[in-house]
Amino acid sequence: VNSVAAGAVNDGTLIQGNMNFATPAARGNRLYFECRTKLTTVAGGVFQGGPNTFWGLAEEGAAAGSTFGAAVTNLVGFKSLAGAAQLTACIKSPNGAELQLTPTDANLITLGTMASNTEITLGFELVNSPATAANGQVKTSAVNYYINRQLYATCFTRTSGGVTSSQFVAGTQSQAAVTYDAFPATATAAARMGMTWDIILTAAVANTLTSDYFMASQDRGITYAPTN
Repeated sequence: VNSVAAGAVNDGTLIQGNMNFATPAARGNRLYFECRTKLTTVAGGVFQGGPNTFWGLAEEGAAAGSTFGAAVTNLVGFKSLAGAAQLTACIKSPNGAELQLTPTDANLITLGTMASNTEITLGFELVNSPATAANGQVKTSAVNYYINRQLYATCFTRTSGGVTSSQFVAGTQSQAAVTYDAFPATATAAARMGMTWDIILTAAVANTLTSDYFMASQDRGITYAPTN
């Protein structure tokens, strides 16, 4: 449990230690992340929307609060942007700016909206295709984001004919592709990732973030069935 006073800035906690994970370095390997969490931020009995909060995998050695700054070059996960009740899916690599998507489909808005003191399960499955695309070869990487084990959004990176582009999709919504690889690099020390969360920049009320569990694993040739 982490409690943050009203108006506090850059008050963060990292759950990291020696639990480091690399993005998959072999084609077809998958990386999984899941956590269950709840945020209590109530004034007058009304959920106010939370402070900046991040759940996911972020660059090893990141400081408290830094998942909302330019210093962190690798991250994948979910953000609660200050004052918002609906969660945003996000991904960032050294190859470009962070990509974010907050779905607009009605059912996805409902799925991704947090309620005070109510547990929510956040997870993602990352399938990385680390081979360099050359001579017209096609490279495709993807990450599926799940809330309460239901699909919330997907980010694709595709390289074909020497051009790499990334884009988010969610329901009927699709962002324009950007011309860089959004996925963290593989098989290098800089790409090692640890489980982190930050809770910073509060709204006008005190906030308490409770984390039930964090889980991360790298599986080989296993199909993820999030409804089982």
